Amino acid sequence: RSLLCVPLKVKDKTLGVINLSDKKTGSPFTGEDLRLLTTFASQAAIAIDDAEQFDQNLNKIKELEILYEIASRLSSIENFEEVCRFIFNKIKTIMPVEFSLWFEWNERNGELILSLCLDCENERGKPVVSISKDEISDPEKINQKIQESLKEDSGFSAHLASLVSL
Repeated sequence: RSLLCVPLKVKDKTLGVINLSDKKTGSPFTGEDLRLLTTFASQAAIAIDDAEQFDQNLNKIKELEILYEIASRLSSIENFEEVCRFIFNKIKTIMPVEFSLWFEWNERNGELILSLCLDCENERGKPVVSISKDEISDPEKINQKIQESLKEDSGFSAHLASLVSL
């Protein structure tokens, strides 16, 4: 019994490993077998990396197309809810999103006020998230404060598991 293992590497990045086990002839693997498999692994790693790069580029192109569609259409949409729905529907085409909460910033009171809930149920109304002016630019802090506020609202309890820290 013999085993031959060669990493699939591109530059300093390991993508995986090719393992060959037991030659059909029953003889052990040789240095020539290792050379051949190493050559094959190098070519396979390049092909895999190229395919991954191609997929990433396609995804980036799709994201840019969606951003362009949003930017092009926003000036012609007349109300806040329609803007939110349009953006949310576009985002759902490139990201697996279940629901969307849209908050308005009330600078005078230092509060985020839920103004729209898309694709989620909320029986109680509009939670208010008190937040300082300094915290408004910190996504982690905003997320934490929103989660704390929504925990107090039973209408959002089913959605809390979907909210994650950034």
